Amino acid sequence: MAKYSVTYKCGHTGTVELFGKTSDREWRLEQLAKGNCPDCEEAELRKVIANFNAERELPALSGTDRQVAWADKLRMYAIRMIEDEYGRMPDSSPDKEPMSQVLQEMYSISDARFWIDHRDDGKYVIVSTVAKRVKTKEGPKPAGHDPEYLARLDGAEQRKDGVARIKISGEHISFEYTKDDSFRKVLKEHDCRWSGTEWVKKTAPKKGTAEDIAAEIGRHLLSEGFTVSFPSVAVKEKAVNMTYEPERTRWIQKENDTHVFLSWRDRNDTLYHAAKSLKSARYKDGVFIVSAEYYDCIEDFAEAHGFWISPKAKDVLAQCRAKVTGADQVHLTEPEKPEEPETDLLAELTEED
Repeated sequence: MAKYSVTYKCGHTGTVELFGKTSDREWRLEQLAKGNCPDCEEAELRKVIANFNAERELPALSGTDRQVAWADKLRMYAIRMIEDEYGRMPDSSPDKEPMSQVLQEMYSISDARFWIDHRDDGKYVIVSTVAKRVKTKEGPKPAGHDPEYLARLDGAEQRKDGVARIKISGEHISFEYTKDDSFRKVLKEHDCRWSGTEWVKKTAPKKGTAEDIAAEIGRHLLSEGFTVSFPSVAVKEKAVNMTYEPERTRWIQKENDTHVFLSWRDRNDTLYHAAKSLKSARYKDGVFIVSAEYYDCIEDFAEAHGFWISPKAKDVLAQCRAKVTGADQVHLTEPEKPEEPETDLLAELTEED
């Protein structure tokens, strides 16, 4: 170990203790000289933190001076980590809205001790911890504020305790129940995902309405012996009477102005071979692309295998149909055959050489 004097890029000098081989120490001294001194680095970081807090209008932290100085850094690093995760999520992700709520809660936490206590937490622990704060902050709803529309299967052999609750918020459907394998199995079969606090599913026009999907999953839960709280009378009646439209899991959508593509959820060898046999079909990136000029074959395939044709895909097929049916209808004329010269066959046969 030896002490060395170093002149930093900012012009300040300082003393550092270095260990190891001489060549390693020399390299380390060169690297230190390329940067600012610790005091200037700290001052620069403080500017970055101040700008970060100002851009997001974050509240001032409460605690001792040392706690606040430390927690200011920790808060920035934690929020940046979750913001990056949120930014990578597609808008179609069912986790997008719950993650947005987590971020809003993180922005509001002003207790320096919280950030210090959770300084070593990874992003998944942070999200789970803050999500629980959101739930606690929401608290129980006042009686009668949100009526429940309950139903249970008459004569179910294995009735589940408690209530499985289904809620709809825009395009998002959420499902709540205590930890239970059969509940989890039903939701996974319907392509729901765990957000960290509840099971969620985001619908889309190609899948069907949120009400229909909630009713379909609710009916499945009823058949498993759950008492189900539905978001509305209409959804409950759809589930009980099976008047909902089943979720669409097979789709024909627009590829471009001349082609459509076929896709479906989960592996299905029968569909794969049926789609492959369509005229002009080619497999690319997990879907089959088919020329819309074979509109009759495509529509017959959709009807035979339960595929939903999107409105844009219908337009492409209709345009191709109009183009083909609007083609000029012609009659082919046969060319006139040249007249063969008349010959006396008998004379030819009896002609002497």
